[in-house]
Amino acid sequence: MFSEQTLRKIYYQKVDLLLNGLQITQEFLDSVRIFSPEFYKGRKGGAGPAGGRYFRFQNGSVVNAGLWGVQSERSHLYLKQAFGYRSERPTHLICQVYNSRTNENYKIDLLPIPIAYNSADNISNTKNSQIALVHGSSCLASTIIQRCRYWRESKACTFCGIEFSLQDGSTIERKSPEQLIHAIQDASQVGLCEHITLTMGTLAKLNKGAENYIEVVSKVKKEFPYLPIHIQIEPFEDLNKLGELKRAGVDTIGIHLEIPNDALREKFCPGKYETPRSLYESFWKESVKIFGTGQVSTFILLGFGEDLEETMDYVITIIKMGVIPNIMPVRYIIGTNLQYTPITFDNLIAIYDSIAKSFLKYKLDPTLHKAGCVRCTGCSAIVDAYVYHKISHQNN
Repeated sequence: MFSEQTLRKIYYQKVDLLLNGLQITQEFLDSVRIFSPEFYKGRKGGAGPAGGRYFRFQNGSVVNAGLWGVQSERSHLYLKQAFGYRSERPTHLICQVYNSRTNENYKIDLLPIPIAYNSADNISNTKNSQIALVHGSSCLASTIIQRCRYWRESKACTFCGIEFSLQDGSTIERKSPEQLIHAIQDASQVGLCEHITLTMGTLAKLNKGAENYIEVVSKVKKEFPYLPIHIQIEPFEDLNKLGELKRAGVDTIGIHLEIPNDALREKFCPGKYETPRSLYESFWKESVKIFGTGQVSTFILLGFGEDLEETMDYVITIIKMGVIPNIMPVRYIIGTNLQYTPITFDNLIAIYDSIAKSFLKYKLDPTLHKAGCVRCTGCSAIVDAYVYHKISHQNN
């Protein structure tokens, strides 16, 4: 059990890292060479948190800290030194972060890029890393179709990098159930797969690719019935498909609005904007009936010049539905033309605090989410805020 003060410190440090990323110092590069021949700054494209590496705090919380781009180049947080591997977790490299604003240092574990897991399958000779990547410490994530219709239609979300990793050859367009099963087997053998995240670009199909998920999930669940599976999909018309997804073995579902304000949504997500917000709301409600309270989530990105009070009012509406709003600051991905204004540290803390208190008020516990981004914790501090405020509430 960690003290209230320790949990608060980790929570604040994590928000700072999410917002500002890390500058890599020459001192760090010199020290890390003793332990590893080359330091990788993370992938430049793909779905999810590109442009960073995963770090782990002492309480087990994980953060994906940005290492690419202007944001990290101007950061007041510096990755200063590598001290060696942690004895109780021999793959975790202990590192020092220096905060130039507060003149403080703290230690954090750099999680390894799992080279040992990266074998090739016997059928297509495709490496596991081209099929599924380890997110955080134990989430195996795969983009089963690395295309999005909105890229074809010049309506892509301005912050999206899903097809960049396809262009540079670090992944393949479609992942078969057999390839995914091979990757899960190898990851499980080295303790890197406790839950699974499956995503894909939006497809030009009536049900947005639900049938593709049903095929993949049913085959994976047959081999690994104990592994919780999370999928991410846009709302579609045939709500009966939600029941089919559940029966196929989907445990949690992400239906990502991204931006609540419609004017900003139209500007930054022109393709997804064509799906009205009302359809998201009906889809969330139906999904909660099928998957359960607290097992449905939605990404909400901050940093587009949104009205924070308006955003928080809408987020509380989402929480009342039994849906977890996975709040995170938007991050620039190399290759996109995104222009945005980063949210301030104080404002992001205020939003996380408000969400945590609403979770407690409406008895929605994000730590019970079975699989996916909410459970991973790498890109958002909603779980950290909740855990801190829960302890604080109990102590007071």
